[in-house]
Amino acid sequence: MIELKNKKDCTACGACYNICAQQCIRMSSDDEGFLYPEIDTDKCVQCGLCEQVCPVINGKNERFGDKPAAYIAWSNNSKFLEESTSGGVFASIAAMLLQKNGFVYGAAYNKDNVVEHIEISKLQDLKRLNRSKYVQSNTQKTYQSAALHLRNKEKVLYSGTPCQIYGLLSYLKLKRISTENLITMDVICHGTPSPKLLKEYIKWQEKDKKSNVTSIAMREKRHPRRYFSVPVTKVNFGDGKSSELAANMDYYGRFFLGEISSRPSCYSCSFKTIGRISDLTIGDCWFSRAITGRTDIPFDVTLCLAHTEKGKELLECAESGLTTVLVDLEKAVKCNGGMIYKSAIPDNRRAEFFKELGDTPLDELAEKYFPTEPKHESWGLHKIKELIKMLPVVYEKYYFSNKKKEFDNRCKRVIPPEAYVKKTI
Repeated sequence: MIELKNKKDCTACGACYNICAQQCIRMSSDDEGFLYPEIDTDKCVQCGLCEQVCPVINGKNERFGDKPAAYIAWSNNSKFLEESTSGGVFASIAAMLLQKNGFVYGAAYNKDNVVEHIEISKLQDLKRLNRSKYVQSNTQKTYQSAALHLRNKEKVLYSGTPCQIYGLLSYLKLKRISTENLITMDVICHGTPSPKLLKEYIKWQEKDKKSNVTSIAMREKRHPRRYFSVPVTKVNFGDGKSSELAANMDYYGRFFLGEISSRPSCYSCSFKTIGRISDLTIGDCWFSRAITGRTDIPFDVTLCLAHTEKGKELLECAESGLTTVLVDLEKAVKCNGGMIYKSAIPDNRRAEFFKELGDTPLDELAEKYFPTEPKHESWGLHKIKELIKMLPVVYEKYYFSNKKKEFDNRCKRVIPPEAYVKKTI
């Protein structure tokens, strides 16, 4: 029976919940809103399966010889590009699988705007899984349903955070289920904020706008494809109105980017390594043109790390509907920061923040912990900058002159040897 001594040792992947034949484990929220396994000791038969399946307890670090192949990729389908956070790679591969009567798993908002993993089998439902949701998703019993399809030799694509993919593969290994027809895709994860924070954010929005929240897009695309998409949070309301704010101005974005709202395990993540056991790792690519040295590369593209031959074939096959460019792994990793292999450092006021969350209005919390910075530039200078961004040729020169120094500095970074240690199950 699992005994959780430190909350940093649980990612809420749900593997223990799915493996328990006695159904004596349930995932319950703590005071911060994060899920943890709760065991009914009266039902438990001490079989030990929950301990055996836990990827944190049983994961082993191994030196990783073969480095993943790095690609910059984007979908050739304009609809997938519009409905995705970056380059639409997940949508394109998922669509290919659905057209072959496969099943796709990913994070989606339910009718109450709670994020949970769901299964889809129809192309019209794919939009629900697209785009980033910066909150922890409940995997529910999706490992069990994915296993059932794999037993029936049906094709499955399972997407999630690295810990969720490790949880799934550990579950399938213990169940001795073949992964021949399985595609696993994890994301370059910044961390998973609390579902309680999202709930309080929605509550504040509804009170402020005097209308119910119907949908949330945490990475709305506002610019044409030739420009880089500024992270924008868009909230739609029942009265037909909507609000849009840059992520660093939006209250939810401030808490997320301020490293104060994520799960304890996210600050010492066991699964943040360059080499992984998934087929593909996908995420934003911030310097696509600088990495490739090409000016014809779109701004909104996806950085892909292919860890297996299956992953490489998915990116390169014509059926996937992708344009791919093979790039230097180390340069891509350095330019996208340490988020691929380094855990975030928590704000030292995190405990105090969670004590106040739910009792103090969200706008007051935001101004207390991450106050709005005063604008130092004049109105005229601000308008000139906005005008520059509307002129394609001038904007590209403006963008690259501002970013070149940052790009050069990132390329000087040294990737530590431990970043290449691969965790296996």
